[in-house]
Amino acid sequence: MKKILLAMVSALVLITAMALPASAETVISGSAASATTATTTTVAFVQADDTGTINGNTTSIASGHYNKVFAHDTRKGHTVILVIQTLTNPGTQTHTVKSISSRMGTFKFVNSYNDGADNEIWICTDTTGAADTLTVNTPTNAWNAFAIEFNRPATGFVNGGGKVADLNYLANQSWTLSRVAAGNIAFVAVDTLEAYNTGPAAPWKYYNSGYWSFVNGTSAAWRVAKSSAPLTATWQTDGGESSSQGVVVRFKR
Repeated sequence: MKKILLAMVSALVLITAMALPASAETVISGSAASATTATTTTVAFVQADDTGTINGNTTSIASGHYNKVFAHDTRKGHTVILVIQTLTNPGTQTHTVKSISSRMGTFKFVNSYNDGADNEIWICTDTTGAADTLTVNTPTNAWNAFAIEFNRPATGFVNGGGKVADLNYLANQSWTLSRVAAGNIAFVAVDTLEAYNTGPAAPWKYYNSGYWSFVNGTSAAWRVAKSSAPLTATWQTDGGESSSQGVVVRFKR
């Protein structure tokens, strides 16, 4: 079943399905891209966690409160992608996260889509400190977060866009990232009113735990691109209002 706090979404309100174009590429230049010398030329997964797994439940966190999002401290010179969900029912506001603070470093906003909850992607392209917590400020006063760490600093990122759609029972929920080059990280986050039955096929890796679990109707997937070609991640959903969004993260080769 969909998370309890979202179960009050009115069946009379449907968000019109829409797709927005991805924004221009954001390039990190100068010291931000080269402050840390990586020990390997291959970007690799380090860890992924979410506040639900850390807290042992799916209770949302109040605005201005810090919470663990990783089991272990991040390392300096790495990349961290966040997916933050805030509860807006009955509203459909986007970009409800006003600020993020963490000793990991500075997080940049990527995109935001609302399917009954506001789902936002943020990224820290070059961690400057060791930390496992963050603080989110939002007027909704209810947030949870998923975080994933990679072992190298990014040189930039591309907003992969997203959409909201009302899907049928057992429909496929897919999102395609088109501006992908070899060595990039392709990352997709999804949310649905009900639940997911299956996740993207290998070589995609997907997260299914805590608040970001299939039964809770929330998930994320990632992979390293092997070539310059579009990549599509697909889940099977039990239907209802659903959001899909993504980001492509660039790394020096």
